[in-house]
Amino acid sequence: MIYLSSLQYRFRRASKEECRTLIKACHRVAPGGASTVDVYLRDWTWWIHEGDLRLPSNVVNDINLIVTGDMIVDGWYDDYLGGGLLAVFGSMRCRHVFSWYTLYVARDLLVQGLNLQYYNDWVFECGGQVAARAFIGDDKSCLFDLHRSDLEGYYYSLGFDAKSSLRPYRMLGLIEGEEDGCEVEDASPEGCEDEEQDEYDDFETPSSAKVIAHVKAAEAQGRSAFSTPEPAPATVWREALHPDTAPARLGELVASHGWDVAMRPKLEPELQVLLADHADARVRWALATSPDVSEALLRQLANDPAHVVRAAVASHVHCPSDLQICFAKDAAADVRAAVVHAHGRGPAEWVTRMAGDPCTVVRRAVAVIPNLPPNVVAQLTSDADDVVRHRTMRIQSPLLDPMLARFVACTPKC
Repeated sequence: MIYLSSLQYRFRRASKEECRTLIKACHRVAPGGASTVDVYLRDWTWWIHEGDLRLPSNVVNDINLIVTGDMIVDGWYDDYLGGGLLAVFGSMRCRHVFSWYTLYVARDLLVQGLNLQYYNDWVFECGGQVAARAFIGDDKSCLFDLHRSDLEGYYYSLGFDAKSSLRPYRMLGLIEGEEDGCEVEDASPEGCEDEEQDEYDDFETPSSAKVIAHVKAAEAQGRSAFSTPEPAPATVWREALHPDTAPARLGELVASHGWDVAMRPKLEPELQVLLADHADARVRWALATSPDVSEALLRQLANDPAHVVRAAVASHVHCPSDLQICFAKDAAADVRAAVVHAHGRGPAEWVTRMAGDPCTVVRRAVAVIPNLPPNVVAQLTSDADDVVRHRTMRIQSPLLDPMLARFVACTPKC
């Protein structure tokens, strides 16, 4: 499980001007042309990640983060545990969403399982398609185009319509009973409204806490949270992720939908080879971030002309030690920063040398490594960059003067 605050070396503070520009972008893509997230972008302090972000684990959001590209989470996304807001200006993909706070996605939100939005002080907004096996909107403002959605089950407590029903809870096995008494596609609202509205009024749905506990327990045990079988895939992205899709078919999809294939939680060796040679750098980046990519392909991708691909290899948990040393000398600063943060614990000699790197993003990554040698700490505390100095004093406070350490502990973190 990853807390986003642990990745702050990869983010920077968003300026007020950047937030004003993003507010305009929100209004351009919002359903109906009126976004509800502008107040959060205007009044809150945000971090920003430029480009695509993939996280190979379950994610707890404990900061306010803007992602300018796509965001891919290889597990579930949960902001209740951390209290963070998220604004993604590309598309977002993950296994499940448990969102108490504000979640904004400018393009598509593609969820393999459950999308749960709850608590009325915050909002959920999506400018593209919302896709999931089940969607539950529980006492929370949810703004998206329902007619474009791809939802097997849909429940929304704040507004009754012919599409909303208790089916998501039945799919999860949390309530018993037959399926709802009217088919959305064939029935007129007059034919079923009274019957299903009575069902709403007479039945208390399971709490959001119970739903989340049920899904997380199933994930931890490696089983499906749904009691109903997964239907045959109706869209390419679902087909690419479906566990029963034949390897031959996946091979066919690589050329035209390599990005979707690269999102599979397990990639067969034959598929990895095809993806590594893909013409699209984003597909190669997705492969480099895959948890089970082979060492041979990591070595191949380490020489990729796209620096985002090399940065992904440098960040990989299985990056070979000899490649780490090479990445420390890479021409791209984000590659050097990536290898420092991912593999700089120790710290090795090549890490301490990077305290003098000409790029601030690299020195900022060095500053958050705990237990640096005293001479490196001294060098970083006199750095020309305010963020480097502050991070050094905060992380290395046990090595500093006690009075200075107490002062740093009381100041906002960078």
